[in-house]
Amino acid sequence: MGFLHARACQASRDFVLVGIVEPDPLRRRFLEQELHVQTFPSWRDLDGLPPPCGAIVATPDVHHESSARECLDRGLHTLLEKPLTRHSRRAAQLLEEFQRRHLVLADGLVEFFNPAWRTFEKHVPPADRIRKLTVRRFGRIPLRRESGPLLDLAIHDLSLIGATWGKGAWRSLGPNQLHREHPFSMHVSAGWGDSPPERSWILESEDGLLELDFSARRLRVRREGGVPVEIPVPQFDPLSSEHIEFARRIRTLSISPPPGLRAHLETLETLETIRERS
Repeated sequence: MGFLHARACQASRDFVLVGIVEPDPLRRRFLEQELHVQTFPSWRDLDGLPPPCGAIVATPDVHHESSARECLDRGLHTLLEKPLTRHSRRAAQLLEEFQRRHLVLADGLVEFFNPAWRTFEKHVPPADRIRKLTVRRFGRIPLRRESGPLLDLAIHDLSLIGATWGKGAWRSLGPNQLHREHPFSMHVSAGWGDSPPERSWILESEDGLLELDFSARRLRVRREGGVPVEIPVPQFDPLSSEHIEFARRIRTLSISPPPGLRAHLETLETLETIRERS
């Protein structure tokens, strides 16, 4: 993920990529050859250099909080990849500390910027007309598995749901399956495997079906008794859009958390509660 962020930065009109901190020497050599950028073995190697205005943290989950605190100590606006931290209270505390320093803390939930999601939002019927939402989020088996599939993958979907329909009482239906009934029936399942990745939503309402495919960036509508009709989706890069929003918040010093970040913090709390009960 860090490589994708770096490449998007280089293509951006809002940022200039000045360096990458990467402890692995082989990885550093690869990044220098592919991106033609200076790399550093550790944060300490940045001491004495002109400080940047911001940083993007895309480390393994277990290093998110320590890396964010390094950015905080250095006075850097920070885009921190999901899930921020693995504990809701520590994530909320981290946000408060950034705000006290008048620094932007943005969360790396790129699906909020997916063009298919942006189009989907415009076609969602009122909640009282919706019957059911089915979410499937499956990915390849990762090299590191510090977090389970819900925290690693479905954090996107749960945060989108929270930002759109508010906080709800989720309950576990088994390994990596969640369900809630308010304001309508919702079912989320996630997992890792060797099958092709799947990131899909099916929204059933009195008007028919909305089928959202995050991976293909495709949206289809199927009216009652009709055939699926493709809805045009603008094609733009979600990661670049995420960077544009991060740059806008830095320029305007928007330190208050946007709805997506607030929903993300609530999702961390929900997953923490479910882990404690299981």
